[in-house]
Amino acid sequence: MTIILAFFGIITILPILIIGILYIRSKGEKGDFLLAGWNTMSEAKRAKYNKRALFTFMGWFFIGLSALTALVFLVTIFQWRVLTAVGWGVWTIYVAVGLIYSNISKKFRNNKEE
Repeated sequence: MTIILAFFGIITILPILIIGILYIRSKGEKGDFLLAGWNTMSEAKRAKYNKRALFTFMGWFFIGLSALTALVFLVTIFQWRVLTAVGWGVWTIYVAVGLIYSNISKKFRNNKEE
């Protein structure tokens, strides 16, 4: 059971970590197809966003997400049930706060008056 959990942990963590690193390294130049809704936005709406700041934030967000996922899988492997539940709760809050922040923060807008 432990080996299976470790295997699924690695399969889950590596893609998240790689996406985070690629977001940071691309600095908004490539990979915009990975941002949800970016391809369906008009050019006028895209111009309102600071793509570089958004990509940097999303990169660090994904790296943090992979670290939290690794911790949760590690706690799960050791079968500490209470810490596993707390870990998934923290993970869920992290995702919710990150998504809300990325959508409402003026840091990612080019036009500060809005």
